Order: sequence, then C-alpha cells, then structure tokens
Amino acid sequence: GGIQIGTGQKDIGSTVTDITATFGGTKDVYLSLKYGNTLTFINSGVTSIFSTSDYQNNFKNYRNSIGNAIFNMFAIDKVEYANVFNKYGKGYKGEKVDVTNTADKKAIMDLLEYAIGYGYWMVHGKGVGSQVECYEITKSYMEKAAKLTGKIMLNYGGSRGTGKRLDIHCESSEYKFMFNLRNKQGGKYPSHIMCDYKKK
Repeated sequence: GGIQIGTGQKDIGSTVTDITATFGGTKDVYLSLKYGNTLTFINSGVTSIFSTSDYQNNFKNYRNSIGNAIFNMFAIDKVEYANVFNKYGKGYKGEKVDVTNTADKKAIMDLLEYAIGYGYWMVHGKGVGSQVECYEITKSYMEKAAKLTGKIMLNYGGSRGTGKRLDIHCESSEYKFMFNLRNKQGGKYPSHIMCDYKKK
C-alpha cells in the first residue's frame, strides 16, 4: 500500500554514514555529510517501473504496483504525465496543479520518513565562508521533518511547463521538498525519481 526505500528500515545511521566516530570503543556516532544549498534524500532509478512503451501507450492498462503507488500517492494524472514527455518539443505546456486534497498525505509522509530516517547526525556545509550546520536526526526529528504543511503542487513540465520533467512540491516545518521524475542522462523519458530538499 505504499513505498519503502532500501531495506525498509528507518533507523538508517549505519547505512548513510560517511564518517563513523567511535567513542570508548563501544559507542558509534554516524555522520552524514552534505554540501551545498540543494540536497537530495532520494535518487532512485525508475526505468524498470516506467518503460518507454508505458509512456507511449499513455499508461493504458498499466499494472506496475510501484508505479501505481507513485501515481496514487501524488494524485498524478497518468495521461498528463505521459504528455509531458510524448509531446515534449511539440508545443506542449503543462499546468501547475494543486493536489493537496487528493494526494495521499499519509503515504507521502511515510515515504519521507524512510528517506530522512534517523539515528545519525547531519553535517551540512553550506558553502565557502559559511558555517557548517550540525544537528542530530532522532526519531522525533524525523517525524516532525516529514510532517507535511501547506500545499502539494504538481508542475507538469517543470517550473516553466515545457521541460522533460514532473516536479512535485511540498514542505514541512523543517524542509522544502521537491520530488521530480526526469532523465539524468539527457534522454527524454525519466530515468530517476529524486527528492531534493532545502533546509528552512
């Protein structure tokens, strides 16, 4: 009924660690290192979920359970989503659609909890000359950070409506999230689903 990331565990410190500090030979502290303004929680391939023929057929009789979970979670119009790519460069311009009342917020928040996880420290360097921000990602922080506030917006064709992408904007008290389905290798049909975020 939903989507999990990785092993399906939310206590992910030992998985996402870049540096592990051990104190007294027994206590491990996991540090996840990030740099820059726009960061990513999810970067997963989708070519086995959405095939080229699925797009070309406008997802008619589409039966992939993960793909349908993504469509249902974000209240994505399958035909409009296919149009973004099938009609790219042919005068297509997508709309910005408010799906706040039709998206499955509980499923989105659960997915975000898997993406954020807990059991580690976030070490975020924001750039040359900026301070390094360090904060602990506990279970309660994860739950707060994944709790959606405000609108959920779909941008078919990206911010300008003419791109080869679907952007999904939502936010919590801690982060601004942008899920997107796009091709990272310069092709037309999406190769990945991403969840970029900015700390508030």
